[in-house]
Amino acid sequence: MPTTPVLALPYPVFSSTDQIPADIQALAERMDLLFGFTKLAEAVLGSDQASPWNAFSSIPQTHTHLLIVARMRSSAAVANSPQLLRYNGNTGTPYDDEYVRAAGASNSSVEAIARSLGARVFSMPGNSAPANHFGAAMAWIADYRDATKQKIAAEAGGSPTGTATGTAIVDVNASNYRNLEAITSLSFVEGNSGSYKAGSKVSLYGFL
Repeated sequence: MPTTPVLALPYPVFSSTDQIPADIQALAERMDLLFGFTKLAEAVLGSDQASPWNAFSSIPQTHTHLLIVARMRSSAAVANSPQLLRYNGNTGTPYDDEYVRAAGASNSSVEAIARSLGARVFSMPGNSAPANHFGAAMAWIADYRDATKQKIAAEAGGSPTGTATGTAIVDVNASNYRNLEAITSLSFVEGNSGSYKAGSKVSLYGFL
């Protein structure tokens, strides 16, 4: 590997990556891998999508954890609709989850053991919510390629369902996938049998 040249101030502007010294490029790539988030995939709906939405497949086995960032809206005829996350196409009952919700001054919690079809991860506005209301949520999946551990995910999100008091909803969830296999694909399942509205977007990042 060549030695980085001594560069006088002001530093030159590189017009392409070919001009960056190899050791600097390697260091930057390593720092990005260790401390940064690498976008692995992104899916944006140009039209309504039936559930399940098979958003991510052939997930690279290059990082330690995964982060999902979601903006969604459901066609279900409700103001707020739960969303499930399916791992590796598994439609069985290996999913456990718990969620805590705040809506105005009210709080509630629900546990599900051996849920089928997927683990509840967040909720999103349904068709009864005001037009153009899309929810936002993040889900972190720890050690997604570690074949010695079951897969734990932690999620948080906001789902505006109106403009009146009590219609701004916050969900915090935790879920477990009772399987040791590495995660290679992720699908979203609409909890009220709706579809996903055009404009919904999910991004997948790897980190550490």
